[in-house]
Amino acid sequence: MHVAIVGHTANLSGGELALVRVLPSLLLGGVRVTVVLGEDGPLVAAVAATGAGVQVLPMRDEVKNRTRADTDSGKKAVKALLPTAAYIGGLSRHLRRLRVDVVHTNTLKAALYAGLAGRAARLPVLWHIRDRIAPDYLPSRTVSLVRAMSRRVPHRIAVNSRTTAVTLPPGVQHRLHLVPDCVEVPAAMHLVNGGEREAQDTFTFGMMGRLAPWKGQHVALEAFARACAEDSRLRLIFVGSAMFGEHVYEKTLRARALELGLDEKVSFRGFQADIWREYATFDGAIHASVLPEPFGQVVVEAMAAGLPVLASASGGPSEIIDDGINGILVSPGDDIALAQAMATVAWQPELRERLTAAGRETAKNFAPQATSEALTALYQMLVRGRR
Repeated sequence: MHVAIVGHTANLSGGELALVRVLPSLLLGGVRVTVVLGEDGPLVAAVAATGAGVQVLPMRDEVKNRTRADTDSGKKAVKALLPTAAYIGGLSRHLRRLRVDVVHTNTLKAALYAGLAGRAARLPVLWHIRDRIAPDYLPSRTVSLVRAMSRRVPHRIAVNSRTTAVTLPPGVQHRLHLVPDCVEVPAAMHLVNGGEREAQDTFTFGMMGRLAPWKGQHVALEAFARACAEDSRLRLIFVGSAMFGEHVYEKTLRARALELGLDEKVSFRGFQADIWREYATFDGAIHASVLPEPFGQVVVEAMAAGLPVLASASGGPSEIIDDGINGILVSPGDDIALAQAMATVAWQPELRERLTAAGRETAKNFAPQATSEALTALYQMLVRGRR
């Protein structure tokens, strides 16, 4: 069985990292994979290293650089229409030349253009949706467009959580399949043991992920300032960079850290390819999204890395975390409650030990093999349906 997995970007973000992690298991399971990307970039080498095929079918800038916000601009949408249609036609012909059995779209933008290309090539189409299709998360026109196309374009839809599933129309719910993203920790990684932290002079909280207002780094920063006022031994690390025009937010965060006098206690590490090395420098992990997270990959990563996790009590993380058992849930945007949770976790070693032990067990449910088996079953279902 030959599957084309299509994505628009070659940057290494959540959906792209999830793809790289599942590819080895798919290949071992006998699925032949060709990843087709709209640009060159770090993802190309990462995919090639797994043994999967990878090709770049370059997009014109006016197509590639369109953001979700552009869909709320009628003029920009019309301007990009012709080059987008041309790209869809070219991709459709390319898919036929590849002689694939299934088209699997890995990103939301790819769901739209590659879904149409797959249909034009008369191939089964699987959408993989990792975004909440809701107006508090996406521009309203994007929401309307994706919901409308979800009724007609994909034969099946993989969703990463129940939180994501409920944002799609009722009429497509029978075609939805829950396929959470996977996490695999390198065997050589030194796992953090929270139970030994009482002998340390500092306790470092880390927050992994792109710097964006909805991700809530500003909430974590304000909470950290409150917690530091009570205990100066705390430290905070942000790992991740601004993307998609959010660099002003990063500058605001840095300026606020200086304003609070925390520049020696807060570190901005930027994008780091080796996330596991970064997790090994954390003593606790924070997830602070102010909007419901579609899944919460960083939550599972931190659990797998042996860290106690503090997360927003909404969206995907609330499906993963049982409060007080394998992590701690805090109301989104509540920096006072987050500060209290930080203080509690930092200096209660027995609690940390319980949380990390349960978290590691939870993370086992998100192994690559489980995701691979779910996707392979969907591919087989689509191929059988085509016959």
